Amino acid sequence: MVPDQFFAGRALGLPDSPEKRLMFAVLLDAISRLRQRRSTRGIEAEQWICDEDDARIFSFVNVCGVLGFEPRALARRLLAKGSPISRRAPLRHPRTSRLRVTLPRSGQRQVAATG
Repeated sequence: MVPDQFFAGRALGLPDSPEKRLMFAVLLDAISRLRQRRSTRGIEAEQWICDEDDARIFSFVNVCGVLGFEPRALARRLLAKGSPISRRAPLRHPRTSRLRVTLPRSGQRQVAATG
């Protein structure tokens, strides 16, 4: 397999649909909450990860399944005592597509819209 074939399949990168991006955001939120294990938020995140019920759309098991992660293996790694999560590993949140308004550089002339 050559690199072009590997990357053409979108094996890496952000999820490709809004629903998957939302599920990815839910997972990232739970991971960031795990950093505060003794807080209510941390306990809730741990309970969500440990819950093996897949009846809800946004259950940990379903989120992992949609995103292509093995739920048990990921849960084991996230909840391990020596997990990088507990050492404040940096998380990268996906960039969102937002409309940016940029101001003109100084010295550039502005064109007034006439209507």
